[in-house]
Amino acid sequence: MKNLKFIFAVILIATIISGCDYVYPTKQTTTNTVDTATYIRKVLIEDYTGHYCGNCPLAAIAIDTIISLYGSKIVPIAVHAPITPGSWADTVSYGPHYRTNFTTPTGDIWDATFAMSAGGNPCGGVDRIGGPNNFRTPYSTWALSAATELALPVAADIKIANHYNTTTRVITDTIICKYLQAVDSAYSLSVVVTEDSVIDYQHFYLPSAHDDPNYVFNHILRAPMNGTWGDTLSTGHQPAMATFTKIYSLDLNTVYQIKAGKEKHCHVVAFIFNTITKEVIQAEEVWATN
Repeated sequence: MKNLKFIFAVILIATIISGCDYVYPTKQTTTNTVDTATYIRKVLIEDYTGHYCGNCPLAAIAIDTIISLYGSKIVPIAVHAPITPGSWADTVSYGPHYRTNFTTPTGDIWDATFAMSAGGNPCGGVDRIGGPNNFRTPYSTWALSAATELALPVAADIKIANHYNTTTRVITDTIICKYLQAVDSAYSLSVVVTEDSVIDYQHFYLPSAHDDPNYVFNHILRAPMNGTWGDTLSTGHQPAMATFTKIYSLDLNTVYQIKAGKEKHCHVVAFIFNTITKEVIQAEEVWATN
């Protein structure tokens, strides 16, 4: 598996070279100037996958390779396909090893909206470029798309102040969003929890078709903190430096997949997107137990 990751990384790099429980009211302040040099653009990569999808580990390897190139500028989410008979997430048809349900209601809705799994997995995209009808792209294009997005001016900034109560298992996040450029469209903020280091069975076609009992799943979408499509950040014109503060909480006891003790492997992911086109202009993630 390590040799495969190395070979895939070399090929991918060569390709690049050649080619909520409650919500508090919003607070707003504005000024008119901004020095974007003090801010960092980050990109969201969504990987629509499934545990019986034999090619899907290749998309995960692609994301690992892109992270090795750009580090924390890459914010990944792995969305597992909806469970339907014969789907890559089917927990019945593929035998006793594939009983784990990695899906979420939010992920199912995203999958349907962007017509992801219906066209086969793995698939996904970067920053939801192209909106609902054109966002779906193969993993081989993600590195170039990420590089292109990272080269754009920083449009917004997200700061997450996270608090985790070890007794109640409640995450509370204060999220400060700031536009670094004037905007005229409506924008929303989505906040979700993801989980890393989950070991389970994964079907894999390479080097030959087999079932890997020790596959490590990362970036798994587990639950939204503010609904499937997030929360409205602003509507209409906003000047550069317009700032909004949101506070959300999530009781991890209500997320059955995240067992006690596993919260240390979780992240809080936040991203700002155009409410109509769904295109993302900034993303951020922090450890859930900070």
